Amino acid sequence: MVEIEEVGNAFESEELAQLNCTTRRLYTILHKSLHDLQTTSITADNKSVEPRLQHDKVRRETDSLLDVVSKNEKCQQRIEHRREDANMLMESGILLYNVSRSLLKSYESMEKDANSEDKYLLIMTRFTATKVMAFSLLAESDRKENLSISYIDDCIDVLRSLGRVGLLSLQNIYTDASKSSEYLLLACDTLAHSSNIWSKIGLSYLTKVKHNTELEEILEDLWDFSRSHMEVLTIMISTTDDNVKLSININSLTNVLHELQELCPYVPAYTADLLKAIKTTVIEFEKAGKLKYCISLIEESIRISDSIEVGHENATDPSADEFKQFLMLRLFEELFEQKDYQRAETCYSFLPNRKDPSALLVMLKLCLSQKQYQRAKNITGAIIEQNNFEKALLATKTIVQAEEYSADSLMMYDTLRRQYGGNCLDVDFEEMCDLMKANQIPDSAAFQKRVLGLNKRLQDSESDTSAHLNRLHRCVFELTHDELKRNSLEICRTWAEVGLNLAFNQDEAACYMRQFEDYELSLPRLMCKLAVLSRILSQSFSKGGSTKEGVYWAKEASKTDHSKKSLFLLFGTSLVGDSCDSQNLSAESLQDILKRDDVDVNDMIALCKLAYDSKSVDTCYKLSGCICEKLSSEGTNIGPMVLPVGALLQSVAQMLVQRSMDANRTIIEDQSLHLMEQFVNCSRKFTSENAASFGSSEVFEWFYALSFRLAKKTNSFDCYLIAATIAERCSELYPTTSKLQSRSICCKMAAICIYVQKLESLDRPSLQKLSDLIELLLEANAVSVDTSLSIDRAYLGKCALAVKLRLGEEDTSQLLQMCKAKFGGSTLELTEAAELVLYTSSFAEVSEIRDKYLALARDIYKHALQILLQQEKADGRKLGIIFRRIVQLAETRQIVFEWLEQFLQVSQSIDVEVEDIDAEWLLAKSWNLGVHHYRCELFKQAKESFQQAISLIDCHPFLKKQYGSRIKQQHQAIIAKIAQQS
Repeated sequence: MVEIEEVGNAFESEELAQLNCTTRRLYTILHKSLHDLQTTSITADNKSVEPRLQHDKVRRETDSLLDVVSKNEKCQQRIEHRREDANMLMESGILLYNVSRSLLKSYESMEKDANSEDKYLLIMTRFTATKVMAFSLLAESDRKENLSISYIDDCIDVLRSLGRVGLLSLQNIYTDASKSSEYLLLACDTLAHSSNIWSKIGLSYLTKVKHNTELEEILEDLWDFSRSHMEVLTIMISTTDDNVKLSININSLTNVLHELQELCPYVPAYTADLLKAIKTTVIEFEKAGKLKYCISLIEESIRISDSIEVGHENATDPSADEFKQFLMLRLFEELFEQKDYQRAETCYSFLPNRKDPSALLVMLKLCLSQKQYQRAKNITGAIIEQNNFEKALLATKTIVQAEEYSADSLMMYDTLRRQYGGNCLDVDFEEMCDLMKANQIPDSAAFQKRVLGLNKRLQDSESDTSAHLNRLHRCVFELTHDELKRNSLEICRTWAEVGLNLAFNQDEAACYMRQFEDYELSLPRLMCKLAVLSRILSQSFSKGGSTKEGVYWAKEASKTDHSKKSLFLLFGTSLVGDSCDSQNLSAESLQDILKRDDVDVNDMIALCKLAYDSKSVDTCYKLSGCICEKLSSEGTNIGPMVLPVGALLQSVAQMLVQRSMDANRTIIEDQSLHLMEQFVNCSRKFTSENAASFGSSEVFEWFYALSFRLAKKTNSFDCYLIAATIAERCSELYPTTSKLQSRSICCKMAAICIYVQKLESLDRPSLQKLSDLIELLLEANAVSVDTSLSIDRAYLGKCALAVKLRLGEEDTSQLLQMCKAKFGGSTLELTEAAELVLYTSSFAEVSEIRDKYLALARDIYKHALQILLQQEKADGRKLGIIFRRIVQLAETRQIVFEWLEQFLQVSQSIDVEVEDIDAEWLLAKSWNLGVHHYRCELFKQAKESFQQAISLIDCHPFLKKQYGSRIKQQHQAIIAKIAQQS
């Protein structure tokens, strides 16, 4: 293998120089890959070799080269190039073509197949090389104008190269499914380029410059390429959807046909091949439903067939009339399908053989479409005379059905019997089946006897009539069903009995035995027929009000057939009866159904609907539980429902509510509560995307109203929680249409109030449940609730504190932080929280941690005092109460003195009016503290306390007026005694 040297500068044309350089780069890449492959195959075992192209680089260079070629092709009309430049470009294209072909052969010669991507890239590279070669021909102005022999030879070489790439691509369409579409486009493009070059040479000129064997070889290649081009176009048209716009049209195909037609006179054997190819293409278009393309192709093919003279020396070639008959008949059928009746009739008149049964059959349908009944009868008679029973029978059935089984049209069956005496059984069979299918039976009783007689004749026939027997019985079943749908109950039962006679017939059983060697294969067919007819009889009697007979036949059906249909029917018919036996039978059949593995949610919904229609409340309630349990086990991948589950549960709940007026209300309320819980659990298996399978938002609103009424009636914490959950689920599934957006908060608040009212009697699990609910509400986003949430949060905070205190929470620091967070801005709420702590500390349950709770209350009061003093004007009433509680909860007398001193400082520093009773209490506390110190001979402390009391009197007018003189006298007396004692 030789490498191309850098000779880009030798080009006068910049366009060709650029094209040549790109070709050389791609060649170098492939040449290196070929060299590496050959070196590796010599030094290593072939089985271990895994050749790989540089995909990205090869694809990039190939795309670049194709872009350059395409760009130059568009402007080549106004560019003139030297012959030397074109020759050098041709050489580069040839080398690229050869190296890609050699590399592909090297890959295929290895034991393992070439990689699909490698193979496609190499074929694509060969196509690119042929494009370069083809462009080098277009770039030559002098040889192209003169059409010299050397130029023609080069054109033929490039044409063959393109054609071979096209054949290779066509072959890979069938062998490489992963890239069949890419190969199809590549084959179409390559063969189209080959055809384009051929059209520029022309057959007349080619025959002047080429002769004998060389000409035959060229014509043979041209024929192969054109035939392959025709096959590729057929595939593209047949496999492309009608909504997709094709890059080709029918003209492309007709042009290829004309190219093939031109070659036929030179090789007579090509004529038969061309006609065969046209037939194949027409049939392919018919199968694909490409009527438009099919008609255009047929019309063009007819013109081609008129111009071809088929040689008679080869007896195997089809005659022109046979081929024209095929095309004209296909055209006739397609025009009829498009309801172009005028052109279709014109086409029929040009048929070489207008008595062909297939053509007459189409013409019969055309006449019936135009309501030309007399002409249709004449055509039917002509078909019957053609000695083709299948077509004659089909024509007879067609006209009888078109005339709606009139007495006149039914006489055609008699004509058919006379003409084909050996096929009377088939004629009788078709006539009866058609009459039953169309439900055109003049005398039911007499016709039933004919059916039974025909059944006997079919069984006695020596030929295989099993298909006829099956169809006859199917017609009987369908007719029975039709009568049942029309509520013709008496006729339905009669036909059902006919069907039972057919199914039980021993001769028929023997016939099935002959058809199936194994008895186990034949028995199920008979049992299935018996079950079907028994079910029909059961439905017929049940509709007519004969419940007892309906149940009997439902039992018979279930005995012979344990399918869901039979069990469903037995369940439905037993629900209608009021007797104890019927109720037991419905319960047993329901158990049998629920035990089956093939019963899904939709089956259970259907059963529940049957029970609902029969007003069987207990059965509906039981089935609703089974449905919810089934849904819970299926996960979230729930398919479409025959009936929304939520709507079904609503219907069951309505039945329970209605029955509550007459039955035990307590039991009904428990069942309703359980049903609402099932409703909530089922709703969790659905999302907003499949919410329609569960029910509408109105269903949630109805259940919400039911649960809310029940909660108010029973004052039930759980009922309010269920109502809240229903409101939440409605908002999640129907965020835009739900009317329950804010109801969840209200229900949860109501539930909290119920438990808070009986807080002292709640057990620990109930307290924990209440605590969790309060925390859930406290964590709710303030934006998502109404404006009253600030009051609610304060209430919830106190409730949360009360619950934690009742639970014996030992971490008082956490409780203090919670109070600061929940009531930090309100002195009143902090005071109430402290009072709640004091109240709880008196319970025996918290005796072990009473000191902690007292300390907690003291800390809350201290925080409340801090908040109060930060206000612009402190509330004297609150100030007095808080100081009283702090002094009351002080641990030592020294702390009592300090807090009384702080109260005195506050009274002296700010303008505040403390309630008289609070000031009086604090004064008494201060004075009594001094008395205690005096008695204990702690004179210094006593003096301080007495002086503190005097200062308190001076700060408060009420104290000064009430106790001023008396306290001061006592103070002077005590001071004198202290002085004497000291």
